[in-house]
Amino acid sequence: GEKNLVALPTEEHSVAVVRDLRCHPKDNPAWRVVIGGDCTSTMYGSRRKYGMLTSLALCLHETSERIVMGCGMENGSSLFYDLGAMGRGRDP
Repeated sequence: GEKNLVALPTEEHSVAVVRDLRCHPKDNPAWRVVIGGDCTSTMYGSRRKYGMLTSLALCLHETSERIVMGCGMENGSSLFYDLGAMGRGRDP
Protein backbone atom coordinates (compact mmCIF):
# COMPACT_ATOMS: atom_id res chain seq x y z
CA GLY A 1 0.00 0.00 0.00
CA GLU A 2 1.23 3.29 1.23
CA LYS A 3 4.38 3.27 -0.92
CA ASN A 4 2.08 3.59 -3.95
CA LEU A 5 0.40 6.76 -2.68
CA VAL A 6 1.21 10.30 -3.75
CA ALA A 7 -0.22 13.62 -2.46
CA LEU A 8 -0.95 16.21 -5.14
CA PRO A 9 -2.33 19.75 -5.24
CA THR A 10 -5.42 20.42 -7.35
CA GLU A 11 -6.64 23.37 -9.37
CA GLU A 12 -8.91 24.21 -6.41
CA HIS A 13 -7.48 26.63 -3.87
CA SER A 14 -6.03 24.70 -0.90
CA VAL A 15 -7.39 21.29 -1.89
CA ALA A 16 -5.17 18.22 -2.12
CA VAL A 17 -5.83 14.70 -3.31
CA VAL A 18 -4.06 11.47 -2.49
CA ARG A 19 -3.83 9.07 -5.41
CA ASP A 20 -2.79 5.47 -5.68
CA LEU A 21 -0.24 5.17 -8.50
CA ARG A 22 -1.57 1.69 -9.35
CA CYS A 23 -4.97 3.16 -10.30
CA HIS A 24 -5.99 4.92 -13.51
CA PRO A 25 -5.58 8.71 -13.12
CA LYS A 26 -9.19 9.30 -14.20
CA ASP A 27 -10.48 7.25 -11.24
CA ASN A 28 -11.56 9.07 -8.09
CA PRO A 29 -8.67 9.82 -5.72
CA ALA A 30 -8.19 7.73 -2.58
CA TRP A 31 -8.70 10.90 -0.49
CA ARG A 32 -9.69 14.50 -1.22
CA VAL A 33 -8.78 16.93 1.56
CA VAL A 34 -9.81 20.59 1.91
CA ILE A 35 -6.83 22.13 3.69
CA GLY A 36 -7.52 24.64 6.46
CA GLY A 37 -11.28 24.51 6.12
CA ASP A 38 -11.90 28.01 7.56
CA CYS A 39 -12.58 30.75 5.00
CA THR A 40 -12.19 34.47 5.49
CA SER A 41 -14.13 36.97 3.41
CA THR A 42 -12.92 40.39 2.38
CA MET A 43 -14.05 42.94 -0.16
CA TYR A 44 -11.74 41.15 -2.61
CA GLY A 45 -13.45 37.77 -2.18
CA SER A 46 -12.99 34.79 0.08
CA ARG A 47 -9.89 32.71 0.71
CA ARG A 48 -8.70 30.04 3.06
CA LYS A 49 -7.50 31.17 6.47
CA TYR A 50 -3.96 29.84 5.88
CA GLY A 51 -3.56 30.97 2.28
CA MET A 52 -2.37 28.82 -0.56
CA LEU A 53 -1.10 25.26 -0.17
CA THR A 54 2.65 25.35 -0.88
CA SER A 55 3.97 21.88 -0.02
CA LEU A 56 2.73 18.34 0.67
CA ALA A 57 4.20 15.23 2.27
CA LEU A 58 2.93 11.78 3.25
CA CYS A 59 4.24 9.53 5.99
CA LEU A 60 3.19 6.42 7.86
CA HIS A 61 2.73 7.08 11.59
CA GLU A 62 5.04 4.65 13.37
CA THR A 63 2.77 3.47 16.19
CA SER A 64 -0.73 3.78 14.71
CA GLU A 65 0.38 2.77 11.19
CA ARG A 66 -1.99 5.38 9.76
CA ILE A 67 -1.11 7.58 6.82
CA VAL A 68 -0.56 11.24 7.73
CA MET A 69 -0.48 14.08 5.21
CA GLY A 70 1.55 17.18 6.09
CA CYS A 71 0.72 20.48 4.39
CA GLY A 72 2.84 23.62 4.28
CA MET A 73 0.81 26.78 3.85
CA GLU A 74 1.45 30.23 2.37
CA ASN A 75 1.31 31.97 5.77
CA GLY A 76 4.00 29.64 7.20
CA SER A 77 1.64 27.30 9.05
CA SER A 78 1.97 23.52 8.92
CA LEU A 79 -1.19 21.42 9.04
CA PHE A 80 -1.37 17.66 9.47
CA TYR A 81 -4.22 15.34 8.53
CA ASP A 82 -4.60 11.79 9.82
CA LEU A 83 -6.03 10.17 6.71
CA GLY A 84 -6.90 7.03 8.66
CA ALA A 85 -9.24 9.09 10.83
CA MET A 86 -10.91 10.38 7.66
CA GLY A 87 -11.90 6.87 6.61
CA ARG A 88 -10.20 4.35 4.43
CA GLY A 89 -10.67 6.28 1.22
CA ARG A 90 -10.59 3.76 -1.58
CA ASP A 91 -8.64 1.33 0.61
CA PRO A 92 -5.16 1.83 -0.93
